[in-house]
Amino acid sequence: MTADTRAPLTKKGQRKLSKKEQIARSREGAKLKRERERRRRIRNRVLLASGLTVAVAVTGTATVAGLWMKNREAQAGPENMASDGILLSGDGSAVTATRTDRLEADDSPTPTVVDLSAGIPAIVAYLDFADPSSTAFLTANSDLESYLSGGYVTLELHPVALVDTAAGDDYSVRAANALACVAQYAPDSAYAVATAMAAAYPAADTDPPADDALAILVQNAGVTEEHVAGCITDERFRPWVTRASAHAASTGVPGTDLGPVTSAPVILVNGAPYTGDTSDADAFTTFLSDQYTAQTSSDTADGTTDTTQ
Repeated sequence: MTADTRAPLTKKGQRKLSKKEQIARSREGAKLKRERERRRRIRNRVLLASGLTVAVAVTGTATVAGLWMKNREAQAGPENMASDGILLSGDGSAVTATRTDRLEADDSPTPTVVDLSAGIPAIVAYLDFADPSSTAFLTANSDLESYLSGGYVTLELHPVALVDTAAGDDYSVRAANALACVAQYAPDSAYAVATAMAAAYPAADTDPPADDALAILVQNAGVTEEHVAGCITDERFRPWVTRASAHAASTGVPGTDLGPVTSAPVILVNGAPYTGDTSDADAFTTFLSDQYTAQTSSDTADGTTDTTQ
């Protein structure tokens, strides 16, 4: 439609028009006004649609990016477990965890290198908290706490899930996830939590702790960091537990001649496997002492330092 280009009439000019001309002119003005309003509404709808398209595209991109990041976080391992285990040592009064970066989903674990020149025995333990022999090692060898905090030994804990637990439950995985959550947010409490979980190993006629019960157990062990409970109940590190367990079962213990870790526990001192009863504290203490004597005697005899665990 062609817009009305005639100059607007003054009131005097309007009075000169006949009534018929006034009506026609009024109708034409109203029609032009309706046309302008129609075009305005169309333009607004186009602008709104364009804005919505951009908003949806931006939101969609953000959603995809958010899901990608969440999935990547879920697949990544905990911090302070670059070897798939957490290394603990003492300074004479307290236990401290060695800090390390987390492992991404496609990263291989980095074996821990321990300097044995100071004559401090290095204990490595692959434990499944659904396995009675694994939990017996921690509950029976209570002296490890004082050895560890006093700086007389180091302990690297590897939580693995190798036990076929009862149908409908996967406590083996869930317990390892709980320890991984502690390693992430409260690493210095890893030993205290491990011993608490060992003490909570269920009797034959009872069900293993659920995730919320594990979160309470961890809190009672002294962990107050607010993110730990959610990490446990969300089972954040379940993919990592599966991956770390599979890696141990396929490659074995780094720096040793041991084959794949297909059952737990696997306990070593300075790379030598302990084959005695895990519930016999005296037997393990004797083995620990023997390995310490062998290491210090070796260093004295040849003056070399073994730095590979």
